[in-house]
Amino acid sequence: MPPPAEDAPEIQAVLAAIRSLATTMAVARALVTSGRAVELEGLEAEAARLAAALACLEPGSAPLLRPALDDCLRELERLDLALRLP
Repeated sequence: MPPPAEDAPEIQAVLAAIRSLATTMAVARALVTSGRAVELEGLEAEAARLAAALACLEPGSAPLLRPALDDCLRELERLDLALRLP
């Protein structure tokens, strides 16, 4: 079975979820940077839903998602750093 096309609905839905998670983490990072406390349970739940959606995709989908996942990972690393700074 060939991998899905980039415009396939399931790929677009997962890309939207990846971007949403990255945006949520960016907002959380901004709040942390400004000295506000953030609740991470919502992020954990959103990440779990994304992982479940990723697990349902065709195996050949990874190349279509890798750039967005890389961006999301970088945002996670920035949030992690913000949370660790005094």
